[in-house]
Amino acid sequence: MEEGAAMASIDFEALGTIRAAQALHGVRHGDYRRYRRYCARRAARLIKVLGQQQPRKYSKERSGPAGIVGKGQAAHDERQLLVLIAHAERAWAYAMELKADPTAPRSVGRHAASRLRKAVKWASELARVAAAQAPRRAALECEAYSSWLSATQIMEQAASKEAWTAALEKLRRVRAALGEAEPLGDAEAHARCRQFMVEIEPAMKYCEYKGGDASGPEPVLTLPGASLGNDAAAPAASTEAAGSGEPVTLCWRGQEHVVTSGAVHAAAARAQAASEKLAMDSSATDGGGEGGDGGDAKDSVEEGRMGVYDSLLMAYSDAQSAARSAGASDDVQACLKGLYLEASIARSEEMVRHSLSRWEASQAASSRGSEADKGVGKGKGGKNKQQGRVVRIGDVLHLLETVAATTKELGGVSPDDQVLAAECVASEAVTHARRCTYLAGAHAREQRLAEAESLLSLAGESLSRAQQLFERLDGAGDGAGAGAVSGYAARVRSELADVDARSRSLRCVVRARSATAGLSATRDAERGMAGVGLGASAGASATRPALHLSTAACEFVSYLAPKTTDGGLAEVPPAFEAVPARPIMFDIAASAIDYPDMSEFKPKEDKAGSYMGGFAKSLFGWGSK
Repeated sequence: MEEGAAMASIDFEALGTIRAAQALHGVRHGDYRRYRRYCARRAARLIKVLGQQQPRKYSKERSGPAGIVGKGQAAHDERQLLVLIAHAERAWAYAMELKADPTAPRSVGRHAASRLRKAVKWASELARVAAAQAPRRAALECEAYSSWLSATQIMEQAASKEAWTAALEKLRRVRAALGEAEPLGDAEAHARCRQFMVEIEPAMKYCEYKGGDASGPEPVLTLPGASLGNDAAAPAASTEAAGSGEPVTLCWRGQEHVVTSGAVHAAAARAQAASEKLAMDSSATDGGGEGGDGGDAKDSVEEGRMGVYDSLLMAYSDAQSAARSAGASDDVQACLKGLYLEASIARSEEMVRHSLSRWEASQAASSRGSEADKGVGKGKGGKNKQQGRVVRIGDVLHLLETVAATTKELGGVSPDDQVLAAECVASEAVTHARRCTYLAGAHAREQRLAEAESLLSLAGESLSRAQQLFERLDGAGDGAGAGAVSGYAARVRSELADVDARSRSLRCVVRARSATAGLSATRDAERGMAGVGLGASAGASATRPALHLSTAACEFVSYLAPKTTDGGLAEVPPAFEAVPARPIMFDIAASAIDYPDMSEFKPKEDKAGSYMGGFAKSLFGWGSK
């Protein structure tokens, strides 16, 4: 039991791991395919690290849960439990993906049911190992997760009251496990368990509606648990810690909301910690703390900041869910939603800056075209390390569209706040102008000057509209605009001048190129058509011979830069030439000639064989007049 004791000392977060993975990899947006692929990659990485790759010879036992943790054996590493979770989530995500496809045939239902059975199999093994070795809180969470997957699998194929009763029994077991695990963890674990219990309530009511019997006793969980002694004192300590945490103040649009306890407090505290970390990273970057070792360090810093932004957004999302469940006031819910949307906009704008810098650097390197630039960042085998991070202008435009859509959603958070609506409309116009400017620059690089000119005209109109809205907000005075201008609107207003200058400079460049292209085209046309004429010496000079249209269609003669020209221009009108005459016979006396009678020379008809032919003609009407 030494392995079990070692495993009991590991604080394994089952629901926390699952919820974080789902929130960061597509489940929040219904993208189950993305989440399924992530789970597959994570399971493969963990299996490789553990050194448990399968042999070439296929074995059914080794390919299932028994291949990760031996059949009836104990786990020796926490990552083995993570492999079980990844496989269970992968099978569940595949089933949800098949179920959500509206174009799938009816036979896909059987495939989805088989994937759910596979998920239940992996989750059951997870619950078995956790019950034998993990702390009681982790064991209860794994038991709740396994029972929830079993209930989902039963509900998908339920066709009788007995099936709905079995699904309801599983859901009641989930509620019992979460109820016991709720006081054993910290404030975040408490909030996760409470949220999970709220989410399964509609499913329990639906099972009762379909005929499930809820009159039975509440299930009693008998899990061995490896550290019951350590968990015995946890309820009071965790409850006291959850209630005695420092209050969190939420500030948005000049209003402050203090959160002291509960799931909203835990999520808001995580969001506040993530915001402080982002602020510290920004100050360190501005102060020169960033090294100049190369692009790898810069990419790692960017990825780290994106991870912090993801944690911030997930914390605000959890806070919104907890606020709705707790019945918080509309002002608190609007504050949390506004903070979430502003954080999402800040994340998208930072991605726009990084993507735009990479795109401009790639354009500059391709325009130089030197071997030194091509060799930068090459590793083993001469491959470019940045090859997988190629940024297209379409990626930048897509991010700007996301910023515009999020800004529009932010304007509808508080319907009574007219200043917020005006700020969001102006910010959306500035974002539209930025998109038009970047797209016009791409068209100008490809010499599509007409398209670039029209896009820059649209950008100018959007900027003028945004400027008018900001001036109107400034002219509102102390009545409507006092203290109401947010940091996001101030940042957008500071960017307006830069976008306007960039648009104007690019418009000057496009117009200059258009004028130059027009003059070049006119000059080339005049130079090319100068020697073309109908006369014998039209346009001829001492250095440039007369250009002639070729009289032989099978030969190509360039009229722009001919080397030698041998006469031969067709004159207009052409000169008269002698045409050889052909003999023509005129039958003028045909009507005055009497031709002789040649009837006696005609062959005579055979009378013997004409009887049947005449009879047949008369019978069927052939030959009748």
